[in-house]
Amino acid sequence: MSSPNIVSYRDLDAEKITITKPEKDGDNFIFPCEFEGKEDFYIKSPKMIIKKMEKDADEIIMSLAFLDKGKSFYSFLREIEKKTVETIHKNSTDWLYLPSQPHIRKIRNRQISVLELPMNLNDSPLLNVCIPSGCHIFKGPKQMNEVNFQMDNSLIILFHIEGIQFDTKSFGYYLSIKPLQIKIMT
Repeated sequence: MSSPNIVSYRDLDAEKITITKPEKDGDNFIFPCEFEGKEDFYIKSPKMIIKKMEKDADEIIMSLAFLDKGKSFYSFLREIEKKTVETIHKNSTDWLYLPSQPHIRKIRNRQISVLELPMNLNDSPLLNVCIPSGCHIFKGPKQMNEVNFQMDNSLIILFHIEGIQFDTKSFGYYLSIKPLQIKIMT
């Protein structure tokens, strides 16, 4: 078994991402993303801070603020979203079997971004993530069985880039990133 392809946010380059032909899944298409020719890759985030949080029985939804060093990670995610719009537009008739190519503005308007711009321009943009139950969480070297996240906790997250999810009925799409490990900084 080969070791996972883990990329630090410092080494990210949207030009090295390839969005490949989608696989149909019901009313959805899943566009796999490859990094330097490897389909399964993971991104180690910069340190981020919890700014908003909602809990339910199965998951926690967090809005995470980027610190200064995280601007390159934010820029990378924006570039991937831009590349997604262009790729869907360019390949919509061949890949999605649409009768005609939709206007690029229509595709862009249907994007559901994982990024949220703040109301106050002095604040950091936010990354919205869903932390599923079963995500491995560490505090220092110890894995935690139960964690009570606190507002303003600093986190580093290992994300799996699953690809682009595209719904042919609503024409909505989003970058599917799944947290696999979380390290709570002390």
